[in-house]
Amino acid sequence: MILSNAFKNFLFNFVKKGRVDKESLQQALENLKETLVEADVSYEVIQKLIESLKSDLENINIPPGFSGINYLYYLLYEKLKNFLASSQNISDKGIILVAGLQGSGKTTFVGKLTNFFAKRGLKVLVVSLDYRRPAAFEQLENFIEKNLKKDFLKNIDFSFVENKNNLSNFLDLIKRKKNEYDIILVDTAGRSSVDKDLLDELEYIQKTLTPEETLFVLDTLMGQEALNLSQAFKEKIKITGIVLTKADSDTKGGAILSAKYVLEAPIYFVSEGETIDSLRPFNSEVWTKRILEGIDIEKSLKEIFKLNPNYLFTLYNKLLEGNYTLYDFKDELILRLSIDPNLVSHYLELPIFQITKKFDEEKIKKWIAIINSMTDQERKNHTLFKTRSRVLRVAKGSAANENEVKELIKIFAKLKVQAQRHKKMLEKEEKKRKKQMKNFFKRLSRW
Repeated sequence: MILSNAFKNFLFNFVKKGRVDKESLQQALENLKETLVEADVSYEVIQKLIESLKSDLENINIPPGFSGINYLYYLLYEKLKNFLASSQNISDKGIILVAGLQGSGKTTFVGKLTNFFAKRGLKVLVVSLDYRRPAAFEQLENFIEKNLKKDFLKNIDFSFVENKNNLSNFLDLIKRKKNEYDIILVDTAGRSSVDKDLLDELEYIQKTLTPEETLFVLDTLMGQEALNLSQAFKEKIKITGIVLTKADSDTKGGAILSAKYVLEAPIYFVSEGETIDSLRPFNSEVWTKRILEGIDIEKSLKEIFKLNPNYLFTLYNKLLEGNYTLYDFKDELILRLSIDPNLVSHYLELPIFQITKKFDEEKIKKWIAIINSMTDQERKNHTLFKTRSRVLRVAKGSAANENEVKELIKIFAKLKVQAQRHKKMLEKEEKKRKKQMKNFFKRLSRW
């Protein structure tokens, strides 16, 4: 998928230097912009996504030890997921108007939506205003009657069809029927293109019926045209929900992002396949992963959530400030054991990996057992183990020997010393930076 490759290239270029800087960020964003165009994402959507990513990434604090790639996967995943997500559900009362292009799967979707409501025990009236296409209503009626289970058909009414002579009277009749049904589904004529007359008619229908929902049916294969079509519909009618059709095809994903951006409406359903039961509620997590397909997002998310970047950053700051205890060391040892061995290389910069890379899993498990045998006071103050009696007591309680306990305390003490050296280096660099800025402004004032 082109869109997947776009994100993959973006992330690779952004983190290949092993650090976050403006030069690599700008280059990565430019590459992402180019590949998103190839993926049929509209220019307006690209600009919004780029600006949002740039704002986030310029202020990013990648937790120590992360190479950057998995953390950026996580940020990108969250941004797309939240952009596509909505907590709003489709109304289960009143009139639902369905609009879209001809050939988008609109009428078949109406049949599937009829099934969706009938299965929930709701009384549904199905109406067709698609009077320009020969036998349009008969096609819809046959699809429902042929595929809907008999137990649910009793909830469906096809008691009247389109009135070709007087649209105004027919719309008034629909409104009068509103109190007799839970749901009135109104199928409209498909537009073969952005046809002004048909859009004017759709505007009139919506104003007359005042539906609780107006659904826009989007063919996910539309690509760049999705933006123009969405904009044309939005200028005439208020869209309250989006439906994705032909979603079982190899869509690039660009049309979905474009329509969502323009219409600013929730995506309610995904129509996959031809059967009447192939209507699924839209799941932003599933579709975000589908859009990001090809960059192994599952593995990255698994590691991100397991390592909890915010928590790791908190532990790192505690280490620098000298508040790091054997409680924290134990937590990081447990995290160390939880990581897929094949991904260890991604986290070698973490202090816990640097200090434990020479030791195997059994040794780390032994250290956890040793810490579990300590008192609360000992875990908070490792210097208490200068007393041999404490060492022997903990060794006995953890089925370890004296040297293993001493080894653990020595490594923990070394970790804290190294952290203080690192802190001094950071402070020295910060002083140097401030001095450079001070000299710069001094020279500037002379000019």
